[in-house]
Amino acid sequence: MDKHDFYQDYLTASSFAGDYLDDCREWRDYYNGEGWNHVGTNDDCASMPEINYIKPNVQQLLAMLQLQHPSILVNPTKKTGTHTAEVLTRALKSIYEMKDVAEDVKQATLDMLVYSRGYQGIYWDKQDEGGRGNIGSYTISPFNLYADPLAHTLDEASYVHVKHLRSPYYVYTKYGVELKADAKDEFTNAEGVEVVESWYNPDATIPNGRHVIWSTADQKHPFVDEDLPYPFKCIPIVDYVVDDTTTGERYSMVSDMWGIQKMFMKSWGYLLDNLMLTQNCQYKSVDGDQPKTIRNNPGAVHHVMDLNDLVPLQTPQLNTMWLSVPNTLQAMFPDISGVRQVNYGATQGGVTAASAIVALQEAGKTIKELKQDGVQRAVSLWGLMAVELMRWYTEAHWKDIVGEEPDPTAMDSPYDVAVSYSEALPNDKGTRMNIAKVLVDSKILDAQGFAAIIGDPVLMSEIEASQQRMAAQQPVSQAQQPPQAEQPMGQPTDVQAALGG
Repeated sequence: MDKHDFYQDYLTASSFAGDYLDDCREWRDYYNGEGWNHVGTNDDCASMPEINYIKPNVQQLLAMLQLQHPSILVNPTKKTGTHTAEVLTRALKSIYEMKDVAEDVKQATLDMLVYSRGYQGIYWDKQDEGGRGNIGSYTISPFNLYADPLAHTLDEASYVHVKHLRSPYYVYTKYGVELKADAKDEFTNAEGVEVVESWYNPDATIPNGRHVIWSTADQKHPFVDEDLPYPFKCIPIVDYVVDDTTTGERYSMVSDMWGIQKMFMKSWGYLLDNLMLTQNCQYKSVDGDQPKTIRNNPGAVHHVMDLNDLVPLQTPQLNTMWLSVPNTLQAMFPDISGVRQVNYGATQGGVTAASAIVALQEAGKTIKELKQDGVQRAVSLWGLMAVELMRWYTEAHWKDIVGEEPDPTAMDSPYDVAVSYSEALPNDKGTRMNIAKVLVDSKILDAQGFAAIIGDPVLMSEIEASQQRMAAQQPVSQAQQPPQAEQPMGQPTDVQAALGG
């Protein structure tokens, strides 16, 4: 492979991404409520009400898709290695919480809903933990990633280029090269040096893959040019995809909602204009004996140019049927956003209409499919790469994270990473706590299980530490005190003791 082919690949990938990024800019406007540039009006003076139902609907769906405390499980693909899989599971959960991976998942999921694609990367942070290093996570904007145009997903991409805007000082201190600012961020107008990180999957010409860091200002002298540096020999980035097809169409929740949003905005503008014109203050222009025709189409605005040639015209009130149009459009938003899973068809007596029940089931199915296909798949792949990076953990890493080191021979076995949601449990922590207490009192759940249901890592660690202290003191207490009868009913359980009551 020629040393500088990566530059040509970058130009090719970036040129193919042009149409997609144009769509992304439009979707970003829709999401932020800057939609009037894409609506079109007959008159610049027409009413343009600032109404945006897209963003709150996307935000509500995002809340449903968040992985704050997912159930992450590492499964061995062979009968051996069960204990090692348990150790890896605990380590992966610890990394997920310690490195705030949930926040990266949230950002990538929002990008997926707005731009049809979200990207999350994984890397080995050499500076972490005082130079000992550890696994790190980050998100990549769809505006800064150029993938192989022949691939529909990153799984099948031959290469991926990630664009970064860095300061000249950063480039000099990091790579020892002096460069002037040559690029500008299109959203913030910040200036800096355009640095590109190129990843190549292994193939016949590059069996170990390739990792190149270079600048568009001097592509002939890359800062880094090496084989893929991680134990897993593939691009260390996963993509979040809402709805993928074999032919590569891009689907965005925002673009799907835009049609109704546009109708809503134009209808409201038409109503506002005509309501003002029908309050006994409309005029007709007199041109000889023939009055000019007064337009009454949506978006039409009548201007008062010369008061001497105008006479008042009594007009009837606007038909009340028009007032139901915004309500009808507003009712359509839950249908296309998935919000109806919460409130569609709800009455004091429950859901009564058969059509509402069907709609409810379809919406629930849609949301679960989004979880499974878009988010769960990406987080599972990211977790699988994290497990592979754990091969670099030292004994000190294992002791600090999970308290024990796995069997080195079992680490070579292949493992799978599964991510699932606790669909049956409510999101409210107080309700979860009440359910967990009932299960503990029924001796179905122990203290660690209680903390896991609550999803509080601090509570979990405190319960574990408390039980270890109690276990260490138990032999001393038994040696100093005579045996006691069975604990009577009403005494505090381990969970109650750990909570202080």
